[in-house]
Amino acid sequence: MNRFSKSLFFSFLGILILLVGVAAGAILVKQNQNLDEKAAPSSSVSISPVLQEVGQGNSFSYFVISSTTDNLITGIDLRLKYDKDIIEVTSIERGASLGDFNNIVNSTYDNNNGTITYIAFTLDKSKAISGQNLNLLRINAKVKPNSPKATYTLLFDETKTVASAVEETENVLITFNPGSITVIDHQDEPPTYGEPNSCGGTCGSNGNCRANLYCYNGFCRNPICANETDCTCSAPTTTATAKATIKSIAKTKSTATPTSQPKGGLENQINSSPLPGFIYSTDEPDYNLPTDASSVSKSPQNEFLEDLLNFLPYILAVGAGVVIILVILKKRKDKIPHIVPPQNI
Repeated sequence: MNRFSKSLFFSFLGILILLVGVAAGAILVKQNQNLDEKAAPSSSVSISPVLQEVGQGNSFSYFVISSTTDNLITGIDLRLKYDKDIIEVTSIERGASLGDFNNIVNSTYDNNNGTITYIAFTLDKSKAISGQNLNLLRINAKVKPNSPKATYTLLFDETKTVASAVEETENVLITFNPGSITVIDHQDEPPTYGEPNSCGGTCGSNGNCRANLYCYNGFCRNPICANETDCTCSAPTTTATAKATIKSIAKTKSTATPTSQPKGGLENQINSSPLPGFIYSTDEPDYNLPTDASSVSKSPQNEFLEDLLNFLPYILAVGAGVVIILVILKKRKDKIPHIVPPQNI
């Protein structure tokens, strides 16, 4: 191998190594960005109103609301606890934001143990919900007569309350905000006649107002924005049809294989997990979402190799172009005439 051939070979090898390094760096940066995008559990559930005064023996209502940031909620499993000696739940109603969740697995309350369970989901990603102050559930209850005048809390069972979301394989709920009632002296409630009033109608108790409304200062109001007379609230909730379609293009996370079986109260009600892909245990809940064969993602190593192979044709093309240019320059150099100095001077 002559000097030019060696120079050409090492030049090509150096350029090839440089191009491979640039491509690998770009792929790694891209993977880091993808990992950051996937770390998105950021939703919350809250009791609204946060605090209200209720007379001994009087009725009241609470609402469960949620704010989801970027999460697209497809299923909700609400577990709540209350003081069974003070509060008696009379009914629970699905909130307006869950109108498209057509699979209701459980909708029960237990006044003997002071618990509420509400589980609903949709299998249609285009029906996922996202936004601020999503109205999930209405809880109608009353304070038992002669209850001690004090403040009592309605709170979530944080180990069992979960929400599933598009492209997420874990519980996306990270914040659980409780609500409270302060029991005061008994107050006479006016009788309810005819249909309950709509927004803005007068009321003497929650029973005078339609579903998803409650009695606030003598008028039926939305508990999410009680001071607004139109009950629409400044931050309307949305159904995330378009966002769900966009995010469904993203890569799905790999999921763990379920290792536990449903236990407890749900064991005799259903033969599978309440929310698709979520596995429940009375000791330590484990959250996993199912994946089909078409949505199982590759490991990071395989993704890296696959991306690198995608760059390979471009790398080889650039390298071949450099070699051709070097060869052309060499030929032009060989064609330059050499001037032989005179020897017979």
